Amino acid sequence: VSVMALTSVAFTLAIMLSFLAMAVGISVMQPVHAKEIVATTEWQVLADGDTIPAGLHVRIDLSTGEKLVKIPTDDSRDDSIKAAIYGD
Repeated sequence: VSVMALTSVAFTLAIMLSFLAMAVGISVMQPVHAKEIVATTEWQVLADGDTIPAGLHVRIDLSTGEKLVKIPTDDSRDDSIKAAIYGD
């Protein structure tokens, strides 16, 4: 198999994957505008791709998928929650 043939196959696959991505609504050329959240003691909404520093409280609204973060405070502590278990 020649290098030219492999290059042609790779190019063809790249084109096919681009068309497939467009067909399902994925943009492969769209830049990501992520930022690191500046932590505060107030809840902040996370956008897709945002990053957060370690140690923050994270809350996810399961009905909307909205993600919120904040710096933990003593008054936000809920000692009634011991653990969350998912699965069988």
